[in-house]
Amino acid sequence: MDASHAGPSFRRSVAWLAPLVLALLAGLLLYDVRVQQSSLEGDELVHVVLTEQLRAGSYSPRGTVLMQLPQFSRYLYDRAVHYNPPLYNLLLLSVHSTLGAKLDVYLSLLSSVLCAWFVYRIARRYSAAAGATFAMLLFMACPIVYLISCRVWAEATLALLICAIADTCERMGREPGRVRRGIVLWLIALTAAAAFVKASIVFALPGLFWLAILHAHGERRIPLLMAAVPLLVTAGWVAYVYAANYAAPPESQPIDDRFNNPFVLALAQKPALSLFYSPFLMNPGYVLALLAFTTRERRRALGPYALCVFGTMAASTARGYFGATTYHTKYVSVVMPLLAVLAGVGFDTLGKELSAAIRGVARTLIVVAIAGLLAYENSVHRALWVAEVDPALYFGGERGRDAQAAQLGARPQP
Repeated sequence: MDASHAGPSFRRSVAWLAPLVLALLAGLLLYDVRVQQSSLEGDELVHVVLTEQLRAGSYSPRGTVLMQLPQFSRYLYDRAVHYNPPLYNLLLLSVHSTLGAKLDVYLSLLSSVLCAWFVYRIARRYSAAAGATFAMLLFMACPIVYLISCRVWAEATLALLICAIADTCERMGREPGRVRRGIVLWLIALTAAAAFVKASIVFALPGLFWLAILHAHGERRIPLLMAAVPLLVTAGWVAYVYAANYAAPPESQPIDDRFNNPFVLALAQKPALSLFYSPFLMNPGYVLALLAFTTRERRRALGPYALCVFGTMAASTARGYFGATTYHTKYVSVVMPLLAVLAGVGFDTLGKELSAAIRGVARTLIVVAIAGLLAYENSVHRALWVAEVDPALYFGGERGRDAQAAQLGARPQP
């Protein structure tokens, strides 16, 4: 290949590699996973135990030391099969087997770094490089993103799969002619994998279905398959869980003890509707997403992203309001990358009617103000979260600390 052809190809490679390197550096500088991992909260302990159970050929905390710890819900966990699908724990098992349990949290960190790269990649299709870079850094500086990136939770991995689905739909629309079979199979595989991580993918499914319709070149079977696969996977998993638990019920019928834990009770008592406004309070830069819809073309192109975001927020809020689950901002974290995309496009729109000099000053002032607010918010939020997941809240004071250390001490601490 001569230099004339190698040059543009090299520049394109650098243009996509540079944001990935920037996201990796931002993640390593902004996120201190070792501090967050000084103690494990309840959901993390469930993942640790389930991962070890998978190694032994089971997928349930029943009969493990977890069920012996005080203030742990038998109602939720004394089951023949755990209610969440196993893909995330299978990924954790692969990390354990290759790198060791000490590094399991880095699966979440890596997922968020790749999410940030997808944020840049998607936003760049609708904005200049400055808007896409703003979107990526805004996402990584978000306290909610910091939270899920430094915990052994499945949400960061689910967010990554949602980003990959959206990016695949976009790429599908930009290829001329009929859609290739390979990209359709990849899209279906991604949606199936997302459903095997968490059933809450269905909350974002209407928006993703709309996005597939926009980019499927009129081939209706593609969005239908993309929507049907995760629904079938979720339905199949739910049926399997119910059948397994019916065949092997607990020794005594468990009462609903979910709210015996003071930390869980505190979360449940928070206003469920804050799932709508907490992302914007924790990251004021997301408000710029409103500016992404100033033209008809953008409203059509970016409408699916807005539906993914607010559909997930609405469903999570409704579940909390009707008592199906407790309040937790991590439930809406899976669509924060798409909200960041909208904010980046809004930032790109900001001040376009002004002169270049004035626009540059205005954008700089906004970035500095948002950065200052996020720095303060992150410092407060991190301190509060570390205090909230103190093991004493889960395990009954010093006795609980001793139980955690003794029963789960096989997991090396950073």
